[in-house]
Amino acid sequence: MLACIAVLLISTFLAIRYNFNKRIRMQEALQRSNVLFEKVFYDSPIAIVMSEYESGRILHCNRVFADTVNYRVDELIGKTAVELGILERMEQRKEIIEQVAKGSEANHTETYIRPRDRDLLYISLHAHVISLYDGNCLLTAVLDLSAHKRAEEETKKALATLTELSKLKSDFVTLASHEFRTPLTTILSSAFLAENYTFGETREKVGKHLARIKSSVNMPTAILDEFLSVTKIDEGDVRLNLEQLDLPLYMESVRTNLQALAKPGQTIHYTHTGADTVWTDPVLLGHIVRNLVTNSIKYSPEDGAIHIATEVNGSICLIVSDRGIGIPKEDQKHLFERFFRASNAGNIQGTGLGLHIMRHYVAMLNGSVTFQSDAGKGTRVEVVLTQPA
Repeated sequence: MLACIAVLLISTFLAIRYNFNKRIRMQEALQRSNVLFEKVFYDSPIAIVMSEYESGRILHCNRVFADTVNYRVDELIGKTAVELGILERMEQRKEIIEQVAKGSEANHTETYIRPRDRDLLYISLHAHVISLYDGNCLLTAVLDLSAHKRAEEETKKALATLTELSKLKSDFVTLASHEFRTPLTTILSSAFLAENYTFGETREKVGKHLARIKSSVNMPTAILDEFLSVTKIDEGDVRLNLEQLDLPLYMESVRTNLQALAKPGQTIHYTHTGADTVWTDPVLLGHIVRNLVTNSIKYSPEDGAIHIATEVNGSICLIVSDRGIGIPKEDQKHLFERFFRASNAGNIQGTGLGLHIMRHYVAMLNGSVTFQSDAGKGTRVEVVLTQPA
C-alpha cells in the first residue's frame, strides 16, 4: 500500500516537474520571441508604425518613423496620423484601409505625408493587418522615396530639355540643308554650263578650275546629306521600301556615277555572280555602296584600282576592296561611332558619320558588315544583306 502511494507521489512529482519545465521553456521561447520582435521593430532601419485598424490611433512606432515625421516617439503614441497632420486628410487613410481590405495588405502604395515643420515627403508604404490586444491592428512599413522622386522629376525635366534640343537641332539641320543646297546647286549647274560654253585653248585651263569648283561644291553637299541622314535616323524617319531590282544593271549605273568622282587615274571595277534579280531597298543599298566606294576613293592613291563585287545566292553579298591607306588595328573597334575618324586619316576631308549611317542602313536590311584591313595595305569590306522569304 505504501509502495503504491510512493509510486503515485513520484509520478505526480515528475508530471508536475515536466509541466513546470515545459512552461519554463515556453516562457523562455516567448521571451526570446518578444526580444526578437522588439529588436526587429525598434531597431529596424525601416520606419515602422503600428496603429488601431479602425481609429488609426498609434500604438507603437520605432525611432526611424518618429525621425521621419519629426516627432518624438512619446508624442506619437495615442495620436492619429491625421490628427498630427502627418496625413493631410482622413480620406488618405481610408484609401490605404480600402486597399488593405481588398487583399489583406497594401503593397508599395505611394503617397505623400507631411512631417512636422518640414516639406512633404513622397513615400512608399506596405500595410498589413495583424491580430493584437484582442483586436485588429495595422502594421505599416514606410519607405522615404523623396530623393528618388526628385531624381525622377529632374530626369523628366532633363529629358524634356533634351527632346527640345533634339528638335531644334533637327529643325536647324533641315533648314540649313534646304538653304545651303539651293545656292550650291546653282553654283554646280553654272559650273557645268560654263564648261560647255568654253572653247579653244583656254578650255583645258578653265576645265581644271571648274573641276575644283564642282569638287568644292560636292563636299559641303555631302556633309549636309550626312547630317540630314543622321537626323532622320534619330527621329525614326527612315522607312524601308523593298523593290524588285536588277542588281547588275543597278550597280553598273552606280559605278558609272562614282567613276566621275574618282581621282585621276583611279578605276572602279565591278563584277557580279549569281542571280540578277533581288528584293531590296534601292535607296538604302545605293547609300551603302556609295559610302564604301567614296571612302575607297578618298583613302586610295591616284592610279589605284577599286573593286566592287556582288554575289546573290539567297542573300546579297557586296564586297568593296581597295589598296589604300587601310585602317589601323587599334582604330577598327571604333569605326561605326559617330564622328570617329581613323588616326591615319590626316587632312583627308570627312565627318566621321558615313560608316555610322551605313551600319544603320545595313541593320535595317537585316544585314551584317565585316572589315578586313591593315594600315598601308588596303581595306576589304563585306556586307551581307538578307532578302525577304
